[in-house]
Order: sequence, then C-alpha cells, then structure tokens
Amino acid sequence: PNYPNCNLTQHHNQSWVCGTCGTSMCASCRAYGAVCKRCAKTRTPKGAKEAVAYLEEVRTNAYSRGAVRKAVYKGDALLEAAGGWKGAVQALRWATFQALGDHYQDLFNQDWDGMVDQLLLRYVRSLAMHGVPARDTGRPKERFKTRPHTSAKEHLDEIMESIWRDAAKGRVLLCSDPKDEHLQGVVSSPVARVPKYLPDRTMSDKGRTILDQRMPNRGCPKQTHPP
Repeated sequence: PNYPNCNLTQHHNQSWVCGTCGTSMCASCRAYGAVCKRCAKTRTPKGAKEAVAYLEEVRTNAYSRGAVRKAVYKGDALLEAAGGWKGAVQALRWATFQALGDHYQDLFNQDWDGMVDQLLLRYVRSLAMHGVPARDTGRPKERFKTRPHTSAKEHLDEIMESIWRDAAKGRVLLCSDPKDEHLQGVVSSPVARVPKYLPDRTMSDKGRTILDQRMPNRGCPKQTHPP
C-alpha cells in the first residue's frame, strides 16, 4: 500500500497494477488510467511542461479564432517536445489529471462490488484503466487526411466552439500539421453539422456536430464489438 487509506483487500487481490512501476493499486492510490499516484507525482512524461502550457491556454481563455491560433501554436510545441501524437496525448492526460483530477475515480470504489453485475463492472473498469479498444483491423500506418463536409464549412465557428469546450477538459489536442512524422497513424474523419431539434420538436438555432466515420468503420466490423 502506498497511502494510509489504501484498501488492503484490493491490494491483496492485485485487482489493478500500475503500468509504469508495476505495483498493485487500489481505488485510493490509483491516479488515472493505469498510473498510480506515486508515479503521477514523481515521473513526469516527456512534453509535460508543454502539455501544462497548452491546457492552461485552452482552460483560461474563451473561444475565439485568435485563441485557437494560440492554442494550435502550443499544441504544435507539445507535439515537438513529446516526439509525436502518442507521447503528446500521454503528456496531456498527465497534465489533465494534475489540473482536474480523474473523473473515473469513484468507479473503483469497493462499494460498487456486489451492487452492479460483476462482468459489467469489470469491463467498465478495464475501459477506465486502459481506454476503449478500437478493434480496428484496417487502420493505415500513414497519416490519413480529409476535409470537412460543406455543412461544417458553413458553421465553422459553431463547430470549433464545441471542440474548444472539449479541449478545455483535456479531451482534444489542437494542432496543425507541422511534421508528418508526428502524426503518422492518425486517421481524420470528416466533420459535419446536422440540425438539432428541441424537446418540443422545434428546430434549435444550434446544430449538432457529427463525425463521418464511414472510412474508419471499414476496419471495425460490428461482429467484433462488445455486446
């Protein structure tokens, strides 16, 4: 156990293991993903400083085209410092935990054991630990680029403002295409906008942002998805 309030039962069962140091974790000493609090505190990832600067930029500024330009500049700096998109998103995940904590924290509380179907609980906790498996068999190794649909081009500010809200929560890395080697394996999906209806079935003045996933879905047959 790493902390005085650690759950000894969870440690004894070795329910979860830190992917960085290999020690067992419980709900109290887990930080985020498969990282314990000790590693989150003492082992800063490559690009950590740039990730903190990027997250601060998107969290403290309201959306504007000028704010996006500044955020993209800092996102490019994070890509460069981390050596590519995988390292960059790992550093951003670390920075997000430092600033906002982990919204999956209570999911690992032992109180859920016995209250929820155990197979379902184990599956959900696995997703929180290791992420959602893409189950993609056809993903290209090179960078796949695309363009937004016309419906999106006509409402770029509306769409970018919704993306900005996600970026402020550490869910989106805004960047340009500074070096192709930094984005190898990234598959872009065309963004589009569709009308959104209110509960009374009248049309809202705000649309709904969607992603055209037809290309990525070619490598993700429904038979491999969980039930």
